[in-house]
Amino acid sequence: MDKHWAKFVIFTLLTLTAGQAAAAIPAMNVNMILTGSLSPSSDGKLTPSDGDLVIAVNATTGANEGTGSVSGTSYSIIIADKPSAFNGTQLALVIQHGNNNYKLLKVDGTDAIVVFNGSFLPVRQTMNLFASSQAVSTTGTGTGGGTPPPPTSLGSLGDLNGDGVVNEVDVGLLKQAISGQIPIDKTKMDINGDQVVNTRDLIDLIRMVRENSFNAIRPASIIPVH
Repeated sequence: MDKHWAKFVIFTLLTLTAGQAAAAIPAMNVNMILTGSLSPSSDGKLTPSDGDLVIAVNATTGANEGTGSVSGTSYSIIIADKPSAFNGTQLALVIQHGNNNYKLLKVDGTDAIVVFNGSFLPVRQTMNLFASSQAVSTTGTGTGGGTPPPPTSLGSLGDLNGDGVVNEVDVGLLKQAISGQIPIDKTKMDINGDQVVNTRDLIDLIRMVRENSFNAIRPASIIPVH
């Protein structure tokens, strides 16, 4: 066999073997650990207790993506084994205290929403939180009693008119806001959380309506759009 031809054959075989090996390696899942301090509500009506659950809820689908617990004045949640495509997903944080789930707030008073950004080795992210006395759903169990249903209001993501349902009416309102016919309310209309209200938010809202992710919900608060 010609020396150059032999080298070509060996190179081809090595390339094929490497490609087959790479194809045999499964995609690695990503993980994140979220921790921080957790303070009582400003009105003094809710003080987190040891064993209370802290839940990370998918802000788009309402799915429970991870559960942790309160210990003293801090909390910790492990969000594990997510596909790499899960990075960038917005998660709303709530606390299960007694028979209810309550909103958690950032130190600036806004809803506690974190963007998942995990890796094969868990990425640790710190977010200090405050409890609120605003219940978003009823668990039907005691503190720490089983896995609660995801909170149904997550406030108000997509529910622009505050009627408890995300539907075509909300889509119409967002269209009006984008076209300048009504004021823009970022707290309600920034669907993808990029701090800008534009057609991307409209596309996400239309998708939410089509998936019926928020049918038959009761909002924890009503913030009408004027």
